[in-house]
Amino acid sequence: MKYHLGVNVIGRTNLFCPGGMVIKIGPVDYDTSVHMMGKFYNTFKYEDLAVTDWLKQRKIPGPDVLPNYFYRDDSIALWNAIETFVKDVLSQYYKKDEDVANDPEVQAWAQEVDAGGYNGSGRFPTKIGSLDHLVKLITIFISNGVMHHSVVNFAQYESFAFVPMAPACLMEAPPGWDKSTPVEKGKLTEKDLMKMLPSKGITVRQVAQMYVLAQFAPIVEFFGDYYEFYFTEKAALEAKTRFQKKLKEIAVKIEKRSPKWDHMHPFTRLTQSCAN
Repeated sequence: MKYHLGVNVIGRTNLFCPGGMVIKIGPVDYDTSVHMMGKFYNTFKYEDLAVTDWLKQRKIPGPDVLPNYFYRDDSIALWNAIETFVKDVLSQYYKKDEDVANDPEVQAWAQEVDAGGYNGSGRFPTKIGSLDHLVKLITIFISNGVMHHSVVNFAQYESFAFVPMAPACLMEAPPGWDKSTPVEKGKLTEKDLMKMLPSKGITVRQVAQMYVLAQFAPIVEFFGDYYEFYFTEKAALEAKTRFQKKLKEIAVKIEKRSPKWDHMHPFTRLTQSCAN
């Protein structure tokens, strides 16, 4: 996680920038891309990133209705492990909600994030009044920086390297784009599809970019290893040990499940969250 801010800066200055690789393979220019993202970002709230919340918002059913949805199951397991760890550590320093509400550094941090990241819109809470609220905010930060990043980033090559399956752009409008012309099933030919696919140059750029972005760094610090652990209190160290044990249990459970799904592509992506 500690490299994400640096990587994001490099991404903005080298990939997503005028003339950058993302713009070269994408369907619109840089200004249009920024405008589209801005429209979404203006409605985006930090707490929308809580995995347990947005699974409910999307009305994704549980295992009794939708079994074998491993992204849901693994994400919830990891979220719960991270949340427990965060609460175990923070509860050593904040014994009651008033301790959080009266901590000037915590409140200043919340106000700074809202001012700098959300233009003072209040889409990041400017007042943190309870331990549970602080735990949730930090759990969101950790879970998105680790488990969600693992799923999105390291799956890029296997998801987008076969360009006809997921082209970064289309060279012609798809059927139905012109609402005045009805779509007729069975009329689209292979030649029509080939004309829509990106050029060879864009295809090469897309495959190369996905390959590079999906690679692990030469030096990898795995999640939960904590080569630099800044807490020295006994309770915090015990919390870390319990957390590492829980991550290992989740990883083992995912790995044991995989052979059962050899006839498909086994979903083991979130084991990298247990060690990333």
